[in-house]
Amino acid sequence: SLQVSLSKINSDEIYYLMSESDFSLELNNPDKKGILTIGNNPQLSSTYAPLIGLILTSISKQLNRQGKEKSIFMVDEFPTVYIPNVEQLPATARSNKVATILACQDIAQLSDKYGREKTETILSNLGNQFYGRTPNPQTAKRVSEIFGKAEQVVVSESKRTFDLSDKNVTTSTRETDIVKSQDVANLDTGSFFTVLSEGLQRQGISHIPMDRKFVKTEIEPFSSADENEVKKAYKRISFDVSEVILRESILATQKK
Repeated sequence: SLQVSLSKINSDEIYYLMSESDFSLELNNPDKKGILTIGNNPQLSSTYAPLIGLILTSISKQLNRQGKEKSIFMVDEFPTVYIPNVEQLPATARSNKVATILACQDIAQLSDKYGREKTETILSNLGNQFYGRTPNPQTAKRVSEIFGKAEQVVVSESKRTFDLSDKNVTTSTRETDIVKSQDVANLDTGSFFTVLSEGLQRQGISHIPMDRKFVKTEIEPFSSADENEVKKAYKRISFDVSEVILRESILATQKK
């Protein structure tokens, strides 16, 4: 129910965090550019996912405006959050100099979160696509089909008699997959089958080295809040919400 869902985010800390703006979400403002990084807690991912989705939805709308600086809207583990109308962002924001990067472990996760039809729309609007190793046979087959087939010349020899010089050579052509499903399943870490929207070579394999120093880097705390201040924010917002509900209830009663 709605009450159960809302109870997950009914905490002092979340109320305080979402209460006031510390900075503008217009991150590609030419006069005041910024970078916002949001991380989730694996143990509380389902709790924070709606909040993160709300912030990302607001940011995507702010970025997708004319006359702004170049920007990147990048979401790792994309299926863990829900962003309404996100399938429209790659198609419409490109003209506003916004690069949309969406990463997931497997397409099956995306279908589970957004549905098959919307997943296909999202993928069709992403011009450049990188497919890494996957054990999912359906995803591997999809990658194979994207790369298509090529004609391969096959030469065969046969002997009509015991005479070694009496050979018959036959040449034929057949269509074979450029990328086989097992090739996708056996990719090395950091390697990706790549499909690009522009360039002289639009299909191939990309190799991206991992920066292990960056992966191990811990983010130091950059701000703190007094406990009393946090509780005050919670009480203030709770009071405001109660006032809104009461006012709407009175208006609804008067209309009857």
